[in-house]
Amino acid sequence: MFRELRVLSIPVDIVTFNTIIHSCCHLNTLDYAFSLLAGIIKSGWVPDVYTYNTLIKGLLSQDRPLEAEHLFRNLIRFREIQPDVVTYNTIIDGLCKTSNTSMALKLLRMMEKLGCKPDAITYNSIIDSLCKERQVDHALDLVSEMTLKGIPPNVITYNTLLQGLCSSGRWEDIERLLSEMGARKIPPDLHPTIY
Repeated sequence: MFRELRVLSIPVDIVTFNTIIHSCCHLNTLDYAFSLLAGIIKSGWVPDVYTYNTLIKGLLSQDRPLEAEHLFRNLIRFREIQPDVVTYNTIIDGLCKTSNTSMALKLLRMMEKLGCKPDAITYNSIIDSLCKERQVDHALDLVSEMTLKGIPPNVITYNTLLQGLCSSGRWEDIERLLSEMGARKIPPDLHPTIY
């Protein structure tokens, strides 16, 4: 492929390769994406955080969470790249969607320890997973934690909590949460997000 691009005088850089890898992941040709990664490295190009974020997301979209986690851990172990909040959010969301909430929580702690600041997306994935596992109190504790860390809950956070509280029949907590939303000027979402 590299030769063909050069013969056609098509300029190549890491952005070009990332676009091709993204397309491979989208087309479910992940094996080709990984062979392209090997070719990129062999040709002297240096993959960036976007390259690996795309591959991790591709693995997760093909229901291969263990391989995604393995790739992620190798990136950290061998210091290939410095994972960013998107990297962490991608793997945390994938873990949560496969009911690995405890592992996602451990990854949140590791993320913080390594100096990568989580955001509302990070917390929302875990809060959603906790609510689905009927651990609403733990989810509420996580909302308190994120607020203390200066990360304001958003409408997705509140909708997730409202769904979790409804499933648990906790009507008084729902009233309190709706009041809190009003105080924070967060309007209820008429079309709640369902993960």
